[in-house]
Amino acid sequence: MTVFKVKNKDKRSSQEAQFIYSPFLILEMDWKSGRLVFVAKRTRASSRLQQLASEKLLPLGKFSIFGRNISPKIKPLKMMKQIIAFGASNSKNSINKKLASYVANKMEGFEITILDLNDFEMPIFSIDRENENGIPPLAYEFKNHISNSNGIVISFAEHNGSYSAAFKNIFDWISRIEKDVWNSKPMFLLATSPGGRGAKTVLQIAKSKFLRMNQNTIASFSLPSFYANFSEERGIVDESFSRMLENELKKFTDALQKTNVRR
Repeated sequence: MTVFKVKNKDKRSSQEAQFIYSPFLILEMDWKSGRLVFVAKRTRASSRLQQLASEKLLPLGKFSIFGRNISPKIKPLKMMKQIIAFGASNSKNSINKKLASYVANKMEGFEITILDLNDFEMPIFSIDRENENGIPPLAYEFKNHISNSNGIVISFAEHNGSYSAAFKNIFDWISRIEKDVWNSKPMFLLATSPGGRGAKTVLQIAKSKFLRMNQNTIASFSLPSFYANFSEERGIVDESFSRMLENELKKFTDALQKTNVRR
């Protein structure tokens, strides 16, 4: 679906004209029928006009509403680049999911999707299970999120010096779909923990592995002592860690600028 916005070029003050030319009015092209579908958002129009707008199919070019011929000027809206972010943990209160969300949402001008590993729980990977039942649909769904993104933000929980079981299982399954697991996307690898090392061990493991798998930019950042250095309201409170994050974030966003918009 391609989205268009109506441009206001009529100064009439009637409710009908306000509604038709409202900057909050969205037109969506249905390519199969070649017709525009009116969709009203945040308009001040009456409920009857909203109903007409949401239900009535209007032909491309001139159309008539309440007997008045209208020729709206339309132009495509700029598409946004897509970022997916997730904490590599299945904890419901994951501090790594909080860090991944915080970092992703610092980037303006991108469409952000936050994933939850609990939505992708699958049987433990084994070659026998794959041979018997194939690759689970949830693995393909997760891989599609990667394929359809422009960049990936992951914050790693450290379990016994390595990945969490939840992340490792997803990683194992999606690696069976395609050799290029991360589709050569720019990546920002993060890690945090309550302790003073900030899950650096698992971050080093991940970065070392992914650098061999992905030729694109891979930025990284570790935040130690999460509860002392992170605030729900303010984000990272330590200035030195905040500067380190901004430096790595710039590497990531610079790489994203070189990618094409995903449609």
